[in-house]
Amino acid sequence: MFQTNYCFIIFLILINNILYTNSEEESWNQRFVRKLSDSIPTCPEDSSVDKCITDAFNYMTRSSVKGVPELNIPPIDPVRINKLNIQFSNNLIRGKAAIRNITATGISKGVFERVHYERKGKDIKLDVKFHLPLLKVTGKYRAEVVINNAKFSSKGLFDISLIELRSNAEHLAKLYERDGHTFLEMTSVDVEPTLGDMKIYASGLVPEPALNAALLEIVNSQWRTIYRSAVLSTRPSWLPIVVNYTNNFFSHLPFDLLITNRKE
Repeated sequence: MFQTNYCFIIFLILINNILYTNSEEESWNQRFVRKLSDSIPTCPEDSSVDKCITDAFNYMTRSSVKGVPELNIPPIDPVRINKLNIQFSNNLIRGKAAIRNITATGISKGVFERVHYERKGKDIKLDVKFHLPLLKVTGKYRAEVVINNAKFSSKGLFDISLIELRSNAEHLAKLYERDGHTFLEMTSVDVEPTLGDMKIYASGLVPEPALNAALLEIVNSQWRTIYRSAVLSTRPSWLPIVVNYTNNFFSHLPFDLLITNRKE
């Protein structure tokens, strides 16, 4: 079971790093946008703000195929990463992995089903409901992992499909002033993604092909139980990445260009 948990958790950590790796690999433009083009949706802070923000988020998601240079958003469908080195450590597992030739597809098909916006003074709360029908990730990996003092090394190819990925997230943020504009800084996020199904293929988990196939069969048949445990155990690692990525984005884009007619 240790080996089964290991091969599942290593790929869960990989997926989280791929989803947010642009925050580390991209060089963020420190100059901020001073005016939006007509193609970028803006939302007045009135009774229609929830629907407007939902539509705006979906516009940006659809635009992610080609990217939105004006907003410093690179093309993210597909995401292609030449190499990614990660280290991880928690109560269950620690180790490192080198990932190569990574391709992730499907992000632009994601749908923001609902966004609820609340503001009290400079405090903002966003409740976001998101659905991604399919996220497919392929590449090569090499990993060295320790679980309960048992050491494992492996390398090979992987192909992962996350099917019907859904999340309900609560984002808390504060507004601050800079250079004559109002900016947003996220302070916390509470999210627990759920999956309808998950398929994992990986070669080289263990040297023996028959045992490798047996491990994959166990993982793919018991992924729900392992997934719940893995999400909780890796949460301290990936939640800060979500917050940092969002803050990098909004440090480039003044909040008062997106939400207009705010009343203090």
